[in-house]
This record gives sequence, C-alpha cells and structure tokens, in this order.
Amino acid sequence: MATCEAGSVAPLLKKQINRHHREVLFQNLSCLLKDESFSDVHVVVEGKRYAANRNVLAACSEYLQAIIESGMASDRPDVIELPDLTTSEYKALNTLVYEPELFKDHQVPDLVYACEKLQIPVCLHANTCGASRKKGAPVEVDVYPELLSAVKDDVQRMVMARLQTYRRQRKFSDICIRVHRRNFKAHKNVLAAGSMYFHTMFTCGMRESVQDAIDLKGVTAGGLRGILDFMYTSEIAIKRDNVQDVLAVASFLQVKTLLDACAQFLYIHLDMENCCDVLIIAEAYGLTDLVSTVYEFMATHIDPRGDEAGHIILHQLPQKHLNHLKNLPQQLIAAVSSKYIGNTSWAETPGLYYFSLKKDTWVQLTTLPDELRTTEHFEIAGTGGCIYIAGGRSFNSQMVTESKPSGRVFCFNTKTDSWTELAPLLMPRYNFALTAFDGHLYAIGGFAADSGGMVCQRPKVNCVECYNIETNTWEFACPLPTGVVNPTSTVCLGQIYLSAHPSCWDDKNRRLMCYDPDTNQWKTMKYAEWADMKFELSGMPLGDLVADHSHVYVVGQQKIATYNVISGEWTDCITLPPNGAAQSRNVKRVPMAMGGKIINFCDRGVVLSYNIKKNQWERLSAFPGGMNESSAIIRTCTLTAKPLKAVKSSRVY
Repeated sequence: MATCEAGSVAPLLKKQINRHHREVLFQNLSCLLKDESFSDVHVVVEGKRYAANRNVLAACSEYLQAIIESGMASDRPDVIELPDLTTSEYKALNTLVYEPELFKDHQVPDLVYACEKLQIPVCLHANTCGASRKKGAPVEVDVYPELLSAVKDDVQRMVMARLQTYRRQRKFSDICIRVHRRNFKAHKNVLAAGSMYFHTMFTCGMRESVQDAIDLKGVTAGGLRGILDFMYTSEIAIKRDNVQDVLAVASFLQVKTLLDACAQFLYIHLDMENCCDVLIIAEAYGLTDLVSTVYEFMATHIDPRGDEAGHIILHQLPQKHLNHLKNLPQQLIAAVSSKYIGNTSWAETPGLYYFSLKKDTWVQLTTLPDELRTTEHFEIAGTGGCIYIAGGRSFNSQMVTESKPSGRVFCFNTKTDSWTELAPLLMPRYNFALTAFDGHLYAIGGFAADSGGMVCQRPKVNCVECYNIETNTWEFACPLPTGVVNPTSTVCLGQIYLSAHPSCWDDKNRRLMCYDPDTNQWKTMKYAEWADMKFELSGMPLGDLVADHSHVYVVGQQKIATYNVISGEWTDCITLPPNGAAQSRNVKRVPMAMGGKIINFCDRGVVLSYNIKKNQWERLSAFPGGMNESSAIIRTCTLTAKPLKAVKSSRVY
C-alpha cells in the first residue's frame, strides 16, 4: 500500500471490532448449542436436561468450573445436576451469556437469583449487590437498557477471557491443530463459532470432525496464533504493514468479523495516495462493500479535468475500473428553498434543486407537494437515490397565528421523478434533526407542540424516532437525556453525532452527543474535550455538524472546528472568509461535506467550498432558489443518483 496512518487500530475502531466479534461469536455459539453441536455435557434442572458446553459453563464462574472438574472424575462425567436452580433461572442465565438481545425485565429476578446461587459476579442494581440485600430477599427490579447491555458485555468479556486462559492451559480442549510442527490446542465450539472454515470442517461430516488432531496447510504458525488470539479475545493489532497478511489468513480461514475489521481499517485510512491499492486489495479478498466505497471515493475526490493527482491515479487503473467509474452515480447536493413564513405573508411554492460539484451548476429538479406550501421548519435527508422531507409546522391559511406541528413525511424518488407520502412521524415535530443512515431515518428532538408565545417557552422534546425505509414504519429509539431544539446532526463511522445550542443542556455547556445505532444508546462526549476549544468556539452560537471520512466539522458563524473521531482530538479552527461569515442567525442553512470539501451556504445566495486537503476556499455558483432575501430558508442533504433531469410540471402520488 502507498500510505496509511502509522500505528495500530485506533481506540474507537478497536472498540467496534471487539463488540462486533463478541456479538457474532456468542450468537454462533448459541446456534451451535441449539443444534447440540459440540455438546459434551448435559445440565439437569428440575428434571429437565439441557445440552451445554463444559468450557463455556466453567468460564461463567469458578463455582461451575469446580463442579465440572469434579464431575469429570466421577462415574457420570457427562451430567451436571443443579438442584438449587429453577428452569426459568437457568434460561435467564443462558440468555445473558449467549443471546445477542437483552434479557426481558421479567427475567431480571431469575437472572439475579441464578447468578447469586452460581456465584457469578453480576450487579444489576444496589438492591441486587451483595451486602445491600440479604440472601433470598425479594429483588427490586429497577434497571434500564444501558445497564443491562453493560452487564451482558461484562459477562461475555469475562467468559472470553477465561476461555482464552483455558486454551493456554490446554483445559477442556478437544482439538489440536498442527502447523509446521507447532501444536495449538483449542476448543472446537469456539473455532466453529469464529471461523466458517472450521465450522464446515467440524459440522459437515468431514473426517476431521471426529479427529482430535488435524494438520492445517496454507497458513503459518504465526498467522494461526494471531487468528486464534482474535477469536478468543477479539483483540488484534492491525497495522499498515501487516493488514494484507492479516487479510490473507482471515480470508483463508473465513473469519468474517476479522475481514470486516480489516475492511474498516482500510476505509479509515483511505486517501488519494492509496485508493488504487485499497481497491485492488478489496477486490482480491472479495470485500464488496469496501470496493463500492472506494469507487465512490474516487468518483467524488478525483477530477480528471484539471486535477494532476487525479490524472496520475486514473492512469494507474485498469480499463475495467475506468469504465466502472464512468458509470457510477454522481454524488450531488439536494437543496430545498423557501421563504420564512412568519406572521405576514405566505412563501411561494418551495423548490427542490440539485448541485453537481463536477459541473458547478444548480438545476431545479422539481417543486414540492402543495401540502408543503403552508409548512415551514421541515427537515430533509437523502439516501438511496431518494429525498425525504419530514415534519415541520403547518399554518392555517386563514389564521396564520394558529399553527401546529406536522407529522407528514414525503419522499421524492429521483429514478421515477415522483413524490410519495410515507408513514407519518409518531410524534409530529418541527425544528428537529433528520438523519439518514443504513436504510433508516432518525428524527431527533425539536418542538412537538406550539403553545404560542416566545420560543424559549415552548416545550422541547427528547424523543427520537427511527424510520425503516424498507418496511415504511417508525419506532421510538433511545431518547436524549434532555429535550433539544434546532439540533444539528451528522453520521461518521457508523455513529450519529448531534449538537445543539448550549441553552438546551442542563449545565449550559456546549457538547457533542453520540448515538450508536447498534446498541441504541446515547453517550455524551467529555466536556474536557470541548474545554480546550472554548475560546475558539465562542463565536459559534449555532455551529452545524458535517462529516467527511473520519472527521466531524463544526461550522459556525466565523470558524470551523475539526474533531477527529478516531483519536478523539480537536484541531485548530478554520476561519471562514469575509463573504462566508455573514450567515443569518435567524435561519437554518446547513452546510454539507462531500468529496473532501465542505460546502457552506451564506447570505445572498453565496455558496463557498472549502477544500480540506488543500486548505483553500473557493466560490461556487450562487444558489438560485430565492436566497436574495435575508428571510430565505434552505435545507440541504447529499444524494447519490444518476444524472438527474430538470424540473417536471407533473407529480405522481
């Protein structure tokens, strides 16, 4: 490879790799156990027999380990009787250890009793912790999803650590892998759960499935040692100088979680200098998602019409790659414009425009549905060639002052040039954030009621909704800790980052919130990370968030601050040029990031582009959609689509 950042996996990526591998490993262990694959013992609870694995049971607690070890020396080594446990308690324990989903509230007392009887170090609440509750006393259930998730993570990490210890001690091992005269003891159930290669070998009737030793060709002893350590601990040092070696072994043994980790590593370090190498590597190892990502990166970052570096990169590519690049959909900016309605006059029908960076041109795509003519403060998001408009505040055409939040959601399909009304928001709202990610839309915060009077007197909501594009359904997600209004959000490395005016938070301090869709949890960035930037951010009353690759940018009235998601560090601010610092504070004109550039919308239709790599500003074609008045409103989103047609006169519903 040409270049990549030095060092090993950054903390954020390391955490994602660990969690992903752990979840997949235990889910696969659960599936194997349900099929009674590798079951080497039966647990008897209330007269019922349950298939189990000695190594996993022993790893749950030293108490169980002692029972298993003593039982192996008895005349019934394949049976463990637990007379003090009930069936529901044993099932709750299995849910905690194996299952990917959280256990239900009604299972918590059973889980507490099971952990207490089997001496498993679990603490769910003050009422369930050792000295704070007498043994046998009723359990007061007062738990929340974040705590349940943390408990599950702690137990699974403990089990994995003990399994690794057993492997090194050669305890409970049932297979020996020989590589170049080196012997590696392991457990078949862990190998089959972590590697499709071993899963096929041990579960599909091959002769190796009944052997206690096998010879493995095609890998080195060092490569196998690294893979085994990863399968048992989810830890591995992926670096720029070993990523291809790791990929080779992971591909041979079909360890998908490690292949995903390598793909994520390559994506994070993707740049103009190594994009050709990354593309070749991704195709060689069948990393289809990474291949698509690299093509999109090239399409948005390389301009062969005047970019010398682009000419060099394109010259290195085989013809098949060049042909594919020519046929890629364009990455465009979609923008909706209207006038602020206020209490005086109605806005003209809002227009939907798109902008191509390559052509530096604006084209009106269509007008908006009539229902949006009397709606303001709606939000926009784009994904999958579609533009979504949701929420807002609708007005009565006879009595402008009588308004109410809207829950209506509309979708414009760029392929069919048509509008469709979708399932409405569960909670009508306006002045909120709408974010698209991984086939879903997220509606966050805002006003859900209009009680009139001053804005500061209206109730802010902390409600978060998630829309499944495939099923056309909304559901509530984890709420924010407090209500926010006019928040700004962006997606970076699979997580949603959100910011709002400091007045929204209880301590009145500026901060970032981070939402993980995988765990459905919010976390607050440490205030110390913002403290160093307090002076620089003092000119940002309403900084907007945009993301490009592994960085989040806070675009304010005067400056742009940069947050590195991987390292968790802030860097020096970028100062906006004089003609870019005149944004109106009364309206929302969200900047965009695409193709290594930050696009900033300013007053009087001025559009500026900041080249992140070159540290240069340039002026783009002015936005045509009624931006010449200070009361104009614009909502923007990025969109990947084939070249679009100009405005149509008809609309389909």
